[in-house]
Amino acid sequence: MDFYSTLRLLDEAGVRRSVNVGDPEAPLTEVYDQLAFHFTEWVRIYERAPSSEKSFVPWVTQVTSEGILRGEHLSSLFFRVCVETSMELHSQLLVSGDVANAYRPIDALSKLIVFMIKYNGDAASASSIPTKVHYLTKILSIVVLVLAKAHEDDTKDFLPRPFFRLFSSLLSDLHGMESNLQAAYFHLLKALWYVHTALIS
Repeated sequence: MDFYSTLRLLDEAGVRRSVNVGDPEAPLTEVYDQLAFHFTEWVRIYERAPSSEKSFVPWVTQVTSEGILRGEHLSSLFFRVCVETSMELHSQLLVSGDVANAYRPIDALSKLIVFMIKYNGDAASASSIPTKVHYLTKILSIVVLVLAKAHEDDTKDFLPRPFFRLFSSLLSDLHGMESNLQAAYFHLLKALWYVHTALIS
């Protein structure tokens, strides 16, 4: 049974217990699992309604209430877990032969990132632009670190396609939010372009 199915079954059976991810005494493996659980929950939400923001609000409210997005360290760990879990789910779907849905976890991650940026600060305020750009840059840095580690761990069989899909989905999702992002849109594209340039140079 794959990771995705296991999480779903444990959740449905009520076996999974909640961990206080903000507790410095909480074991890292349990914190990691809890963060991965939240992301897989988001993937399920995305699968039901890929373009709906209505489902995002209660999900992010729940995640925020657990303190996951408050501290720099914990929010960085959360996005690292999201990237690693999306890649793991993609790989498992490919292995299981579900090629048609293999990129869904990665597309869900892209949509999550764009929603997070959209709701981070007031779109009409010029003062929120640096905050949005910093937020995207931070997440992109985490993606690049996960990519570099994946390449280092398995140079021979490293698959760049899921990472390429994430970057192309981000570009597409940002474009779809252009009117909502307003003045921040161009600056966010520049941040994405800088990361792309660094990767190909």
